[in-house]
Amino acid sequence: MQIEFQFYLFCFTTLALGLKHRLLALLCAVTIFRTLTTSSDFHTSNDFFPFFIAGMSVAALVRGRTREGIIGITVAFSVELYHLYFNVKQPSVAIEIYRSLLLWSGTAAVYLAARYDHVLLRSLRALAIPLAFIGVISYPLYLLHQDIGNMVLQWAHIGRDDKSALLVRAVVLPGFLAAMAWLVYALVERPAIKPLTALLANPLAWFRQWQPSAAESRYQPAAPSGDVARQEPVR
Repeated sequence: MQIEFQFYLFCFTTLALGLKHRLLALLCAVTIFRTLTTSSDFHTSNDFFPFFIAGMSVAALVRGRTREGIIGITVAFSVELYHLYFNVKQPSVAIEIYRSLLLWSGTAAVYLAARYDHVLLRSLRALAIPLAFIGVISYPLYLLHQDIGNMVLQWAHIGRDDKSALLVRAVVLPGFLAAMAWLVYALVERPAIKPLTALLANPLAWFRQWQPSAAESRYQPAAPSGDVARQEPVR
């Protein structure tokens, strides 16, 4: 979560400053700077940023920003090779060649899927609804599965080596977590998409819409009061 928070905070700050069209370039520059100025023996989150950059670069390519996308992918792959060559340390997964292969092949697969989605939809029409469902719950499920899943297993007293509870671990718990992820999407994520998009697109305009207009602020009708003496009409 710390890694995602760093990335989202960087994106929010960049968008709030009105630098939306420079987001990918700034992310590449910051990642290169952090990579070159951090010791290879120091545990860091730098090595995850090539994945963020690669994803954003694919989006740029699909939207026709070819030069920006190619530069972004070049930066992502180069930083990954730097981490691999200098054996950079990081806390969760060892940086080995299979991780780099995953980045390269995954980037190619996402690009092909996004670029030729119309072909895939025709050939996989029967799977469109299940794939769409997986797509909308994938990120909430990613956020919930570890903590909520471990809480449920501890509550049910199910250990990692408990073979008798294989059905719970393989079917019941994944189904429960998928249902929770869908609720998060339906009740939180989907209603928040448009307001958050408007906020990030133009923060000042978004805040102004909640402020009363100048005419409304000047117009303050006096409340009737029984203590005010009744005025006699002038004759």
